[in-house]
Amino acid sequence: MLAFCQPTQSTRSHSNLTVSGTQAIKDSNSNFHIDTSRGVGIITPTSPYELSGWIHFTLPSPSGSCVLRRVDLDFEAVNAYVDEVGVYVGNARVHHIERGDRQTGSFGQRIYGMPVYNDGERVLVSVLVGFDGLDGVVTFNWVGVEK
Repeated sequence: MLAFCQPTQSTRSHSNLTVSGTQAIKDSNSNFHIDTSRGVGIITPTSPYELSGWIHFTLPSPSGSCVLRRVDLDFEAVNAYVDEVGVYVGNARVHHIERGDRQTGSFGQRIYGMPVYNDGERVLVSVLVGFDGLDGVVTFNWVGVEK
């Protein structure tokens, strides 16, 4: 079992590559609704036949070589959950979390010093969200990767 912990304010300040939840991008196969009018990313389902799917966050490109140390998600879910998280640099997946326990609140995990040598390539955090029904809501405050 993987060890998880709640992100803290100090964790966020060390997450050098961070974006607001307002930067949430739904997967091309998704019909979820994303509301950013409140300064966060509020994700809701639009169909009872599509209650699971990926949300993506494109983080700033690291400058030069660096080591990715941790991924953090600051979110809360009501009648919804997060099951998987993937961290990508360019097209290469460098870290994957498969929770399987329907996480409903913020968490983070070490990446164990994954070196990144691709100067200028974007870092992408992909999050698999699921909803119990049409009343489900996932609110993302921010997503970040510490380098």
